Amino acid sequence: MNEEAASIAEDGQDEKARGSFGVERINALTDGIFAIVLTLLVLELKIPNPNPDATVIDLLVLNWHDFVAWIISFLALMRFWLIQHALMQQLHRCDRITLLANFAVLLTVSTVPFSSALVGQFNLASSEANVLFALNIALISLSLGLLAHHGGRAVTVLRSDGSIALLDRHRRHHLVRLPLLALAAAAISLVVPPLALVLLAVEFVTIGAIGLLADHPEKLDAPSVN
Repeated sequence: MNEEAASIAEDGQDEKARGSFGVERINALTDGIFAIVLTLLVLELKIPNPNPDATVIDLLVLNWHDFVAWIISFLALMRFWLIQHALMQQLHRCDRITLLANFAVLLTVSTVPFSSALVGQFNLASSEANVLFALNIALISLSLGLLAHHGGRAVTVLRSDGSIALLDRHRRHHLVRLPLLALAAAAISLVVPPLALVLLAVEFVTIGAIGLLADHPEKLDAPSVN
């Protein structure tokens, strides 16, 4: 028994030496950052200056572009939080690479209020503002893809019942498909700026719905019954 206890203690020390940590604190930090970013996002919705010759509705309609930029960015943040949550559910530990990848997610997510404000400020019609927003989305996607890539290949952090299929699916989508879509949106914004935002919004809604309804490892990995 003493030898077994000593072995367990040594294993625990080795694990700490490798820089492995629980996921609870990084999840709490991530949720907090997303909450702050969502709050900063809504603060960009300014109360219009009073005008005795216009109704409140008229004044709000004049600022329609701010509301459109806000809802698109909100959908993006919702979609990325759902995916990050689904990825972290597959892990029981996080090492230094996991931490770096997740901090890359937070770094790029924290710039969304800025890029969103640019889009709204220029009435959704600025090619440059829309390109910056699309590039912001591409960087968030790449950081999520790196998180999924590492989680699916680091056996020390993956849960015993974690879904490698889910991690691999998001790795492919976020390292390749969404960045390419974002680059295509950036190119489209040079010609028809609002169309680029519509293209990204469709992706946000679609993948967000998948995050809500389909990211259940027990269903994805369940063997088929003939």
